[in-house]
Amino acid sequence: MRHIFACLILSLVLMGCDGRNENVAGLFTLELPVDIGAGLPPTKTHYFLHRDVKIKFDEYLQSLGLTADEVLRVEPASAILHVLTDGVKWNFVDNAKIYVFNPNNPDQEYLSFYTEIIPHNAGVYLNILPFMVDLKHLFLASSIGLRTGLHFRGASPQTIQSVLEVKFNVIVE
Repeated sequence: MRHIFACLILSLVLMGCDGRNENVAGLFTLELPVDIGAGLPPTKTHYFLHRDVKIKFDEYLQSLGLTADEVLRVEPASAILHVLTDGVKWNFVDNAKIYVFNPNNPDQEYLSFYTEIIPHNAGVYLNILPFMVDLKHLFLASSIGLRTGLHFRGASPQTIQSVLEVKFNVIVE
């Protein structure tokens, strides 16, 4: 019986392999300040905009010994919003989303991170889950834009200083 179960598990794993030969060459990381004003009204989504973030992606690729032609995709990996203000937790936030956009053409905007339900006992770290979207064409420019949306279930308790750390997987063959 154990052998049949082991064969079944192995066959499921092998069926999940689609034969792609891709690797994550590195994580491209950005850290941006997000300051939230005291008393922002609840039941609304408040957006925090970073319109022109200089990324120097070409220099990052050179440090890895890669060229832009060798990169297949740039995909969201993780996003964490860290509270820097003492005594504040994210329990007043209901959901969070982050869009990445082209600063020269804001119509080219892609939902890249989204967490629908944030628990009432959220701590000082707010994890925002990645979407599988290819952002390579945006990263080939000298800058990108980020728009962070936080939907409040309650008013922000005080002025909050925080840092948004976003990471992107650089995928190569």
